[in-house]
Amino acid sequence: MSYATRGYSGRPKSRRKSALFLLLSIAIVAGAVVYFGVRNEAVQGSPLGRLFPGIVRPVATSDHRSTPTPSALDGTVPEAPAPSEAVPTANSTATPKSANFGEPEATKVPKPPKEQVRPNRRPTPTATPPPKKPTAKSSPTPRRAIRPTPTAIARVYHTVVPGDSLYSISDRYNVRVEELAAVNGLNVRTEVYIDQRLLIPTQKAPIGLRLPAVRKNPKPPKIRALSALSPDLVAYMESRSGTFAGAIFEPRSGIMYVHHPQNSFVAASTMKVPIMLTLLSRENAQDSGSVGSREPLLVPMIVVSDNGAATTLFKKAGGQKAVQAEVRARGLTHTRVEPDQWGLSTTTAPDMARLMRSLYLGQRLNPALRRSALGLLGNVVEPQRWGVPEGVPDSTYIAFKGGWLERDDGWQVHQIGVMETKGRTFVFALMTAGQLGEVYGRESLEGAGKFLGSLPSQP
Repeated sequence: MSYATRGYSGRPKSRRKSALFLLLSIAIVAGAVVYFGVRNEAVQGSPLGRLFPGIVRPVATSDHRSTPTPSALDGTVPEAPAPSEAVPTANSTATPKSANFGEPEATKVPKPPKEQVRPNRRPTPTATPPPKKPTAKSSPTPRRAIRPTPTAIARVYHTVVPGDSLYSISDRYNVRVEELAAVNGLNVRTEVYIDQRLLIPTQKAPIGLRLPAVRKNPKPPKIRALSALSPDLVAYMESRSGTFAGAIFEPRSGIMYVHHPQNSFVAASTMKVPIMLTLLSRENAQDSGSVGSREPLLVPMIVVSDNGAATTLFKKAGGQKAVQAEVRARGLTHTRVEPDQWGLSTTTAPDMARLMRSLYLGQRLNPALRRSALGLLGNVVEPQRWGVPEGVPDSTYIAFKGGWLERDDGWQVHQIGVMETKGRTFVFALMTAGQLGEVYGRESLEGAGKFLGSLPSQP
């Protein structure tokens, strides 16, 4: 049998080889197209693109990587999702995919990655353990109880202007005129003075001071150096011209802090306090149920420091003999009352502190009369509220009396009183002599008031 009969002739074999070679070439080219990602517009318009339309697809860039995510660095923000997409909100119950729970993802600006990840490698996810939820058995770590710091009482004051009266002021602040008068040591018929500073009774501050129960026979105070209470106060006063003496009693500790207790001073107008207490003690002896003083001249003597009213009341109280007996009964041993000129009486800082301490504790007075005396001292007219009242914080309640007198060696400027600041009460007597002037003496006491007002709320 010949080769032509069997189908193995030379011509048929060459045709079959050509067809196989053509198919193999097309397969190789198509594979190369797929492998190298030839998808641009140039290939799309070629015969190869028309031959393989499903493989060759146009793209926006020739880069084989996907479009980078917008970053906060270039100011781009991703578009908000379509309304039909479910976006978790602050009110939704589904937990959002973002770590910032409750915030819609459309408002978040993605942060740029710290390093570029290769296209063909996926970063290994880091598993974040979920936060531990408290169980019924677990309990929070107990915290140490913090003791609140005493705060000053917010008080309301009114400074009298022309045309004011107790009735008009009570109407303005919607308080009873009887309460307004009582808290300021007055009665409803008392005439008020221009620049007089009246305390308005409120729910938080119904009275000027938080007074203790009346003590008829209190124990003598323990004596300590004033430098133990405030070394800065002593150093400041010693740096001023002239001489200085001070005594400060703290009721809570029962200690009286003194500095130069033996120094004697002319009392000046501070002697008006012993005159007032002599009259009130007599009223208390005559009527222990008295609800307030019936003496109208006490107001001008204390509130505006009227010397004429003081002279009249000094004689009415019984003069030098009666006032001297009163100060002795209150424990003052170094006070000498002058018979004719009460303002030239001499005293010491510890004696004046004992006098104010006896008033604060209610010795020889019933509660109403004690309140009247402290109320009068608490609404001294504004022009006389210099010295310590200017140095202490505004929220401080202070009932006080000042005295000032020019002598041959300079001015003597004093203040005695009771003050309540930062939850602490101080009874004080600060006395100076040889001051370069009246204003200089006032500035000395103002500086002392700043140191008193800066003492901590708790010792």
